[in-house]
Amino acid sequence: MNSIASICRVNLMLAFPAKRLMLETDKAIRIDLFRANTPQMRAFHLTWLAFFFCFFAWFGISPLMPIIRKEFQLALDRNVV
Repeated sequence: MNSIASICRVNLMLAFPAKRLMLETDKAIRIDLFRANTPQMRAFHLTWLAFFFCFFAWFGISPLMPIIRKEFQLALDRNVV
């Protein structure tokens, strides 16, 4: 079957050698944790990095609460969540 899609897929596989790490069904045949060649590894690394930033920001705000309260002129009796 020489359809346009299969020809484009072959051209992509030649242009991007990282695609050779996956089978024809787009399933990874090995896991290279320290490389971002495949879409799966790029997604994995971006998600743990985003989680780290969110975690750091969420728990890093507590020590800064007195400064934030003063800067935004928040009252002590006001519930700040």
